[in-house]
Amino acid sequence: MTTVSVTQLNNTVAVTTAGSTVVLTSPGGVAGAAGGSNIVLDTTPQLGGDLDMNSKFISSGIVGIKNTGAQSELRLYCESSNAHYASIKAPPHSGFSGNITFTMPGTDGSAGQVLKTDGSGTLSWVDQSAGGGGGLTRAQATAIALLFG
Repeated sequence: MTTVSVTQLNNTVAVTTAGSTVVLTSPGGVAGAAGGSNIVLDTTPQLGGDLDMNSKFISSGIVGIKNTGAQSELRLYCESSNAHYASIKAPPHSGFSGNITFTMPGTDGSAGQVLKTDGSGTLSWVDQSAGGGGGLTRAQATAIALLFG
């Protein structure tokens, strides 16, 4: 049976087994909330500033944006000094009747097309109808104009 002992002092961790000791030193402190050098060991890491992803990706499925009392919002900033943004914002709590998910179409559609939902969250590209939706077609408007002169 092998015995392993771990000793932690400030920014140093010493691991001893079978008479050999390995000392690990971190300039930023020991992993976890106190030091933050290895967030894998910290199950609730908190940032004190912006997170620079260095052009890397978050690569594990779902990204959740929670908040502390305001509606969650996703902002995508422009390339020029982050001067402007496009935003997607959650509705207020009173506007929810359950969770909603929108599934985007696999193409970018054609010029003049708009996104349409099937009522179950699946979006598709369709030609925009006259008047922005639910309005008369050009042929219907022409027929009415001829009828009433």
